[in-house]
Amino acid sequence: MIRRFRPEDEDCVCSLESGIFREHNPYEYVEFYQMFEDGFFVEDIGGMIAGFVVGYPLSDVEGHIFSLAVHEDFRRQGIGEALLDHICLYFMLKGLSKVSLEVRVSNQAAIRLYTKAGFSIAWKELKYYSDGEDGYVMTALLNEYFIRKGLLTFRPGPGASEHFLRRSAFLSAMQPSKEFFRNDHFFNFDRGERLFPYGDVKESPDRYGTAPEDRPIREYIEKGVVVINKPAGPTSHEIAAYVKKILEVDLAGHSGSLDPVVTGVQPVMISKATRAVAAIRLSGKEYICLLKLHRSVPKKTIEKTLSEFTGTVWQMPPVTSAVKRTLRARHIYYIEPLEFKDTYVLMRVGCEAGTYIRKLCHDIGMALGVGGHMQELIRSKAGPFTEEGMTTLQELEDAYAVWKDNGDESELRRLIRPMETSFAQIPSVTVRNTAVGALCHGAFLARPGIISLDSGLKKGDMVAVFSGKGEIISLSEALMDAAEVMEKESGFVARPVAVLMEPGRYPWVSRNKKEETPASGSPENTARSDVSGKRISFSAFRSVLTFYRRIRNPYISNIPS
Repeated sequence: MIRRFRPEDEDCVCSLESGIFREHNPYEYVEFYQMFEDGFFVEDIGGMIAGFVVGYPLSDVEGHIFSLAVHEDFRRQGIGEALLDHICLYFMLKGLSKVSLEVRVSNQAAIRLYTKAGFSIAWKELKYYSDGEDGYVMTALLNEYFIRKGLLTFRPGPGASEHFLRRSAFLSAMQPSKEFFRNDHFFNFDRGERLFPYGDVKESPDRYGTAPEDRPIREYIEKGVVVINKPAGPTSHEIAAYVKKILEVDLAGHSGSLDPVVTGVQPVMISKATRAVAAIRLSGKEYICLLKLHRSVPKKTIEKTLSEFTGTVWQMPPVTSAVKRTLRARHIYYIEPLEFKDTYVLMRVGCEAGTYIRKLCHDIGMALGVGGHMQELIRSKAGPFTEEGMTTLQELEDAYAVWKDNGDESELRRLIRPMETSFAQIPSVTVRNTAVGALCHGAFLARPGIISLDSGLKKGDMVAVFSGKGEIISLSEALMDAAEVMEKESGFVARPVAVLMEPGRYPWVSRNKKEETPASGSPENTARSDVSGKRISFSAFRSVLTFYRRIRNPYISNIPS
């Protein structure tokens, strides 16, 4: 079992260390435990220490493995790899994105282990060790490390950066003890797969912010979205007005007009969530359309013609439309014929927002040379919302009445979704708590404030900015590509377009008042307590590390502290 180092393990660790390393200095491990106990892990087999690993944050983005050792009687049993997994996971939970270590050039077994795990040789340090032997500096990116092991996967979602921990694979591969997660690091053994950003696990203290699903019911309603199954007859504006009246709110808005005769998915944003309506209004739509041709046409001819209408098409809005009649381009993602009967064609159409399906039907009829028109239309998708989550106005009214009369809010929470679900299909960025306060006042998002981001982010994209608890902060315009963001350590990443979180939920931390930062996530601004209760800063900690590195390598005289 891998667990954290305890004071009573000192003799066993020192004995193991003296039998493996040529440069034996047992006191350095005592110093490590006193100053950075969380980064010290041991493999405990029946009370015997079979191996250990020690690591510490070298900078705001990089962790360093100081030492990893396995007893010779327990080698080739996967213990070294398991210890390496644990220290790398520890670094990721600390908000770091890179890991480094040093290894002797002659230690081919260790080099093979690290190379297999995804490490690569960055450079060679000449005469790095005190006996004059050269050393390799090896590095790895943490997200690539866990993806390589199949423990980290990608999945889009509201408030997610794409990085998810595969819980079942993690438990079977690493078999961690619950003690490892004693601080409840973004992981809960009682829940399923959780978002696993490589951000600071102490960035979301309970006193700041609220997870969207845990908001009080009135706030939950006012920051919610309800997907109405629109009936034929009323306009989209009338549907929004009905929702506003039922829920007794001051404001409600739909995310895209449907003609009175059209039915299907009609998302309605409630109160404060109306500020997010652009995210749905600009997202793609899907329709089930019944096309009526004016004369019979062979099935293969229809299928061939439909395929020609995928891609960019030019449309002139119909005379009865509510927009200015100018020629405009729209993208048709797919047209899938579902059924043919006489002169009727049932088809599924995925298209860009603002596409006129009745104009598309007219153009298809003209291309076939027989003419045609739209007979019936159902919207099956609007952005991330589908037919599966729809509700009727009557069901919404009944659920609201049950809550008002009996205090039972369960059905109302089932029908209304947090507004964060509206952003599932656009790129997202997760930021540190210390950045949220400024972002709520319209500040640009700077690189140091980012915990994670979508790998597909492109410059100019609309990006959703989330807190560590999954709360939407703002819609912004990306000023860098994802690759550029990962390469840089400073600079502005996004410009705010619409601020969705009200100020005051998170502290606004000033650069000149770092002592007010509740959990800055920066090793430079935090301190830990040793066993005697004294405060030890990381600057002092690094001085100790510098001292030990000079002992290890007397040929290096100018090591930065």
